[in-house]
Amino acid sequence: AGAAGGTAHESMGGSQIVTIAELENALSPILRQLSQLNVQNSRIHFPQSSQHDSGYNDVVCAFYGNGRVCCLSGFKDPGVGGGTVNILRVVAAHIIPTSCHEMLAEINRDKSKEFLNFTSPREAILLQKKWEVLFDRYCWCLVPAIPLEHSAKFKVCVFATAEKPQLEFIYSSINKSLATREDLEVWVSELGEFDGKIIEFAEGKVPSHRALSVHRNTAVTLAEQLGWINEYTAEQYRVLQDLSPPRSS
Repeated sequence: AGAAGGTAHESMGGSQIVTIAELENALSPILRQLSQLNVQNSRIHFPQSSQHDSGYNDVVCAFYGNGRVCCLSGFKDPGVGGGTVNILRVVAAHIIPTSCHEMLAEINRDKSKEFLNFTSPREAILLQKKWEVLFDRYCWCLVPAIPLEHSAKFKVCVFATAEKPQLEFIYSSINKSLATREDLEVWVSELGEFDGKIIEFAEGKVPSHRALSVHRNTAVTLAEQLGWINEYTAEQYRVLQDLSPPRSS
């Protein structure tokens, strides 16, 4: 996969932040699995969906300051009934799934560096559970609306479609208690309606560009390997990788 051009480390609060290239290297076991996929008989271990701690959910909701509203659909969670397993509930979805956090920490040999602060609300976005399931499986990602700039605007890019081979691939990796094949077909079809949508976050309330870049690169790699996008399109996405982020990213 094309790694981003991470430059020198920046200081933040006395510690150093690693470059995006190093973060992508931390996720290399996943990327290696993607590169070895047999598309005709694809089996891949996807990271588990984000674990939802009620306290963290509250922190993320407070950070974005718009109530429990899905940033993709605009659905406002009424906050009653169903728990976080209900597909309509809005949850704090880690941009990099929680099962990857330990892997990132393990390769962090220099204790003066921090990969990402996974307790920060900027490392999550608010999504309805069904959109989080598809986000965790790299069916869609967020791309900077203004290439190579750290703006508050992102474009939704959907890679998955409701074609049977794609649905079977996605279905093979989800918890069957979450959805049937028929449910999944509806979700993916609905997801396609958001393709190209511009999402604008409030000033100072922008999710981590660094985390979104890692997620995007993984999604592009998977989509290319499965034939959802061609090589030329994949390269167009890769040139959008964020450069060395500002302190707030």
